[in-house]
Amino acid sequence: MAFFDRIKSMLSGKESDTSVGDKMIKSQEDVSPARPVYLSYYLFGHSIDRPLWHWDEWQHFLTPLQHIVDLSPDIPGIRSTQKTKQKASLSFGSMKWSRENNQKWATKYVDEEGWEFYGTEIAYPTRSACEKKNLATGILIIVENEALAGKRDRYMDQSVTIHISAALVPEETEPAIDEAVCQIGALMHQKLMGKMKRPDCFPSPYGMGYTDSLWDGARGVFDLGTNDFSDRFRMYGIRPLI
Repeated sequence: MAFFDRIKSMLSGKESDTSVGDKMIKSQEDVSPARPVYLSYYLFGHSIDRPLWHWDEWQHFLTPLQHIVDLSPDIPGIRSTQKTKQKASLSFGSMKWSRENNQKWATKYVDEEGWEFYGTEIAYPTRSACEKKNLATGILIIVENEALAGKRDRYMDQSVTIHISAALVPEETEPAIDEAVCQIGALMHQKLMGKMKRPDCFPSPYGMGYTDSLWDGARGVFDLGTNDFSDRFRMYGIRPLI
Protein backbone atom coordinates (compact mmCIF):
# COMPACT_ATOMS: atom_id res chain seq x y z
CA MET A 1 0.00 0.00 0.00
CA ALA A 2 1.55 3.29 -1.11
CA PHE A 3 2.19 6.00 1.46
CA PHE A 4 -0.51 8.41 0.29
CA ASP A 5 -3.02 5.59 -0.28
CA ARG A 6 -2.54 4.24 3.24
CA ILE A 7 -3.62 7.59 4.73
CA LYS A 8 -7.21 6.76 3.76
CA SER A 9 -6.88 3.35 5.40
CA MET A 10 -5.48 4.91 8.58
CA LEU A 11 -8.38 7.33 8.79
CA SER A 12 -10.87 4.50 8.35
CA GLY A 13 -9.08 2.31 10.89
CA LYS A 14 -8.40 -0.36 8.27
CA GLU A 15 -4.70 -0.01 7.64
CA SER A 16 -3.39 -3.30 6.33
CA ASP A 17 -0.04 -4.99 6.84
CA THR A 18 0.74 -4.78 3.13
CA SER A 19 3.36 -2.19 2.21
CA VAL A 20 4.08 -0.40 -1.03
CA GLY A 21 6.91 -2.82 -1.71
CA ASP A 22 4.41 -5.68 -2.03
CA LYS A 23 2.42 -3.84 -4.68
CA MET A 24 5.13 -2.12 -6.65
CA ILE A 25 7.44 -5.15 -6.79
CA LYS A 26 5.46 -8.36 -7.12
CA SER A 27 8.16 -10.90 -7.87
CA GLN A 28 11.89 -11.40 -8.04
CA GLU A 29 11.65 -11.20 -11.84
CA ASP A 30 10.43 -7.59 -11.57
CA VAL A 31 13.72 -6.31 -10.21
CA SER A 32 17.44 -6.64 -10.62
CA PRO A 33 18.94 -9.33 -8.36
CA ALA A 34 21.35 -6.67 -7.06
CA ARG A 35 19.17 -4.35 -5.00
CA PRO A 36 20.30 -0.72 -4.60
CA VAL A 37 21.64 0.18 -1.15
CA TYR A 38 20.69 3.33 0.78
CA LEU A 39 21.92 5.28 3.75
CA SER A 40 18.68 5.79 5.65
CA TYR A 41 17.59 7.88 8.61
CA TYR A 42 14.33 7.72 10.56
CA LEU A 43 13.38 10.63 12.82
CA PHE A 44 10.33 10.88 15.08
CA GLY A 45 9.47 13.97 17.07
CA HIS A 46 6.75 15.69 19.05
CA SER A 47 5.44 19.11 18.06
CA ILE A 48 5.34 21.84 20.69
CA ASP A 49 3.74 25.03 19.37
CA ARG A 50 3.26 23.96 15.73
CA PRO A 51 4.04 20.80 13.75
CA LEU A 52 7.06 20.91 11.50
CA TRP A 53 5.01 21.28 8.28
CA HIS A 54 3.88 24.78 9.25
CA TRP A 55 6.01 27.29 7.40
CA ASP A 56 7.13 29.08 10.57
CA GLU A 57 8.80 25.79 11.50
CA TRP A 58 9.59 24.25 8.10
CA GLN A 59 11.62 27.19 6.80
CA HIS A 60 14.29 26.36 9.40
CA PHE A 61 14.60 22.82 8.04
CA LEU A 62 15.69 23.99 4.60
CA THR A 63 19.32 24.69 5.52
CA PRO A 64 20.15 21.25 6.96
CA LEU A 65 18.07 19.54 4.28
CA GLN A 66 20.03 21.40 1.60
CA HIS A 67 23.12 19.36 2.55
CA ILE A 68 21.18 16.25 1.57
CA VAL A 69 19.53 17.73 -1.51
CA ASP A 70 22.98 18.80 -2.76
CA LEU A 71 23.88 15.11 -3.11
CA SER A 72 21.16 14.64 -5.71
CA PRO A 73 22.22 14.37 -9.38
CA ASP A 74 19.42 16.80 -10.28
CA ILE A 75 16.86 19.02 -8.58
CA PRO A 76 14.33 16.89 -6.64
CA GLY A 77 10.60 17.20 -7.17
CA ILE A 78 8.11 17.88 -4.38
CA ARG A 79 4.73 16.21 -3.91
CA SER A 80 2.45 17.11 -1.01
CA THR A 81 -0.85 15.53 0.03
CA GLN A 82 -3.26 17.68 2.02
CA LYS A 83 -7.02 18.16 2.28
CA THR A 84 -9.62 20.72 3.27
CA LYS A 85 -13.27 20.35 4.23
CA GLN A 86 -14.29 21.06 0.63
CA LYS A 87 -11.54 19.18 -1.21
CA ALA A 88 -10.07 15.76 -0.50
CA SER A 89 -7.19 16.38 -2.91
CA LEU A 90 -5.38 19.70 -3.30
CA SER A 91 -3.37 20.84 -6.31
CA PHE A 92 0.02 22.52 -6.12
CA GLY A 93 1.16 22.19 -9.71
CA SER A 94 4.62 20.98 -10.60
CA MET A 95 7.09 21.75 -7.81
CA LYS A 96 10.88 21.46 -7.80
CA TRP A 97 13.02 21.94 -4.72
CA SER A 98 13.32 25.65 -3.92
CA ARG A 99 12.51 27.91 -1.01
CA GLU A 100 9.52 29.30 -2.93
CA ASN A 101 8.01 25.87 -3.60
CA ASN A 102 8.60 24.74 -0.03
CA GLN A 103 6.76 27.83 1.13
CA LYS A 104 3.99 27.08 -1.37
CA TRP A 105 3.16 23.60 -0.08
CA ALA A 106 3.52 24.75 3.54
CA THR A 107 1.19 27.78 3.24
CA LYS A 108 -1.14 27.58 0.23
CA TYR A 109 -4.16 26.01 1.93
CA VAL A 110 -3.48 26.31 5.66
CA ASP A 111 -6.14 28.96 6.27
CA GLU A 112 -8.93 27.02 4.59
CA GLU A 113 -11.60 25.30 6.67
CA GLY A 114 -10.80 21.74 7.67
CA TRP A 115 -7.22 21.87 6.40
CA GLU A 116 -5.13 18.85 7.25
CA PHE A 117 -1.64 17.81 6.27
CA TYR A 118 -0.93 14.18 5.41
CA GLY A 119 2.58 14.12 4.00
CA THR A 120 5.19 15.52 1.62
CA GLU A 121 7.70 13.69 -0.57
CA ILE A 122 10.91 15.26 -1.86
CA ALA A 123 12.58 12.95 -4.34
CA TYR A 124 14.85 12.57 -7.33
CA PRO A 125 13.82 10.74 -9.38
CA THR A 126 10.24 11.24 -8.25
CA ARG A 127 7.84 8.44 -7.40
CA SER A 128 6.05 8.75 -10.76
CA ALA A 129 9.33 8.69 -12.72
CA CYS A 130 10.50 5.62 -10.80
CA GLU A 131 7.24 3.79 -11.45
CA LYS A 132 7.02 4.69 -15.15
CA LYS A 133 10.67 4.07 -16.01
CA ASN A 134 11.54 1.35 -13.48
CA LEU A 135 14.14 3.56 -11.82
CA ALA A 136 15.63 3.54 -8.34
CA THR A 137 15.36 6.87 -6.57
CA GLY A 138 18.60 8.66 -5.68
CA ILE A 139 17.34 10.65 -2.71
CA LEU A 140 14.01 10.50 -0.95
CA ILE A 141 12.79 12.62 1.95
CA ILE A 142 9.32 11.99 3.40
CA VAL A 143 7.59 14.20 5.96
CA GLU A 144 4.58 12.57 7.63
CA ASN A 145 1.82 13.56 10.00
CA GLU A 146 1.89 10.84 12.68
CA ALA A 147 -1.13 12.31 14.49
CA LEU A 148 -3.87 11.26 12.09
CA ALA A 149 -7.03 9.37 13.04
CA GLY A 150 -7.57 11.37 16.22
CA LYS A 151 -4.22 10.52 17.79
CA ARG A 152 -3.28 14.08 18.67
CA ASP A 153 -1.79 13.14 22.03
CA ARG A 154 0.74 10.70 20.61
CA TYR A 155 4.22 10.77 22.07
CA MET A 156 5.59 11.05 18.54
CA ASP A 157 3.34 13.02 16.18
CA GLN A 158 5.67 13.93 13.31
CA SER A 159 8.30 12.08 11.34
CA VAL A 160 10.96 12.63 8.70
CA THR A 161 12.56 9.77 6.79
CA ILE A 162 15.63 10.31 4.62
CA HIS A 163 17.09 7.87 2.11
CA ILE A 164 20.23 8.55 0.08
CA SER A 165 21.64 6.14 -2.47
CA ALA A 166 24.96 4.85 -1.18
CA ALA A 167 26.39 5.57 -4.62
CA LEU A 168 25.90 9.30 -3.91
CA VAL A 169 27.62 9.27 -0.51
CA PRO A 170 31.43 9.30 -0.45
CA GLU A 171 32.54 7.70 2.82
CA GLU A 172 34.21 10.88 4.03
CA THR A 173 30.93 12.85 3.75
CA GLU A 174 28.87 10.56 5.99
CA PRO A 175 29.76 12.37 9.27
CA ALA A 176 28.59 15.67 7.76
CA ILE A 177 25.31 14.03 6.73
CA ASP A 178 24.91 12.66 10.26
CA GLU A 179 25.40 16.18 11.61
CA ALA A 180 22.80 17.65 9.26
CA VAL A 181 20.34 14.92 10.25
CA CYS A 182 20.95 15.64 13.94
CA GLN A 183 20.16 19.32 13.26
CA ILE A 184 16.88 18.22 11.70
CA GLY A 185 16.19 16.06 14.74
CA ALA A 186 16.74 19.00 17.07
CA LEU A 187 14.36 21.18 15.04
CA MET A 188 11.59 18.59 15.24
CA HIS A 189 12.12 17.89 18.96
CA GLN A 190 13.16 14.33 18.22
CA LYS A 191 12.12 11.52 20.53
CA LEU A 192 13.60 8.69 18.47
CA MET A 193 16.22 8.83 15.75
CA GLY A 194 17.80 5.92 13.90
CA LYS A 195 20.18 5.12 11.09
CA MET A 196 20.76 2.09 8.91
CA LYS A 197 22.03 0.90 5.55
CA ARG A 198 19.29 -0.90 3.70
CA PRO A 199 18.02 -2.00 0.30
CA ASP A 200 15.09 -0.28 -1.37
CA CYS A 201 12.82 -3.02 0.01
CA PHE A 202 13.06 -6.31 1.87
CA PRO A 203 11.94 -9.84 0.99
CA SER A 204 8.49 -10.57 2.37
CA PRO A 205 8.48 -12.97 5.33
CA TYR A 206 5.65 -14.81 3.55
CA GLY A 207 8.05 -16.12 0.93
CA MET A 208 7.10 -14.07 -2.12
CA GLY A 209 7.23 -10.42 -3.07
CA TYR A 210 8.79 -7.57 -1.13
CA THR A 211 7.85 -5.36 1.79
CA ASP A 212 8.95 -2.24 3.72
CA SER A 213 9.81 -0.15 0.69
CA LEU A 214 11.56 3.21 0.98
CA TRP A 215 8.33 4.77 -0.24
CA ASP A 216 6.48 3.50 2.85
CA GLY A 217 8.01 6.30 4.91
CA ALA A 218 7.88 5.70 8.65
CA ARG A 219 5.36 2.86 8.48
CA GLY A 220 6.30 -0.04 10.73
CA VAL A 221 9.54 1.52 11.94
CA PHE A 222 8.57 2.10 15.57
CA ASP A 223 6.50 0.15 18.05
CA LEU A 224 3.50 2.10 19.37
CA GLY A 225 3.55 0.12 22.59
CA THR A 226 7.14 0.88 23.52
CA ASN A 227 7.85 4.08 21.55
CA ASP A 228 11.01 2.35 20.36
CA PHE A 229 12.10 0.78 17.09
CA SER A 230 10.05 -2.22 16.05
CA ASP A 231 11.53 -5.70 16.25
CA ARG A 232 11.31 -5.96 12.47
CA PHE A 233 13.43 -2.88 11.86
CA ARG A 234 15.88 -3.91 14.58
CA MET A 235 16.29 -7.14 12.66
CA TYR A 236 16.93 -5.08 9.51
CA GLY A 237 19.76 -3.33 11.36
CA ILE A 238 18.46 0.06 12.49
CA ARG A 239 20.46 1.61 15.30
CA PRO A 240 19.96 4.78 17.36
CA LEU A 241 21.66 7.89 16.00
CA ILE A 242 22.99 9.84 18.95
